[in-house]
Amino acid sequence: MKLAKLNLLNSKSLDDILSYSTSYPNEINYTTDFFGHDDIKYSDSWQKEHFNYKINNYGFRGTDLPNSTDIAAFGCSFTFGTGLPEKMLWHRLLSVELNKTSVNFGLPSRSISSMIDMFLILSQHIQIKNAVFLFPSLTRLQIAKNHPNLDILTHLNICNDVNSAVNKDFGVDSSDIYRSIPLEDMYKICKNQIYLLDYIARLRNISIYISSWENQTYNFLKLMELESIVLLPEWTSQYVPIDDKARDKKHPGPLHHVKWMNQIKGFIK
Repeated sequence: MKLAKLNLLNSKSLDDILSYSTSYPNEINYTTDFFGHDDIKYSDSWQKEHFNYKINNYGFRGTDLPNSTDIAAFGCSFTFGTGLPEKMLWHRLLSVELNKTSVNFGLPSRSISSMIDMFLILSQHIQIKNAVFLFPSLTRLQIAKNHPNLDILTHLNICNDVNSAVNKDFGVDSSDIYRSIPLEDMYKICKNQIYLLDYIARLRNISIYISSWENQTYNFLKLMELESIVLLPEWTSQYVPIDDKARDKKHPGPLHHVKWMNQIKGFIK
């Protein structure tokens, strides 16, 4: 059995993040190759400016990673910005509003566990002042799987009732996994990861802010006793036009991002 050689709390290289972003040199980039189909399908009906995704060598949106940043944004497709240009995303709007630098570490379909694991690696190599997490459903799970073509362990994310193209490529049936894991265990995994985030952030002197766009997860976060993490307002569609959609017609549109930025900007130190 092959075991992971990566120590998340003492990462030796930024390249350690590749097992989470599933973006490898000269290989399929799972960040973009499997998450843009609806973008292309509905591109002709997109009424705002057209754009292309710029993905760096680590699988994130943007150019090369900086040595430091004022705001590090962690999340799933809402933060990655599926269907929207970068300048319309909540973290970019926040950085402009507060006159601070920001980096987008969001990746589509990622779980809470993956986001926190990536934070543990990235904060070893990039000086982060504030980290803002927009969590998905806590029922998303992270599993380890050998890469089908490379001698490397990959951290996949699975969603209940969803067998994505990525998971099929890796030979994973999410329904089998969910049948074997009780909901109580999912709560426990989420709770332990967030307490770890709280502890490590204090050791590294990083201000942490968390929220969720999923109501069940947000209510769970409100019940946690956190020493230094700030709970931000919940991301909701309330008071936003129902037709405010991204280019793929699935994800929230620019007005959602503006609304949440205005809700949270007063919380960031």
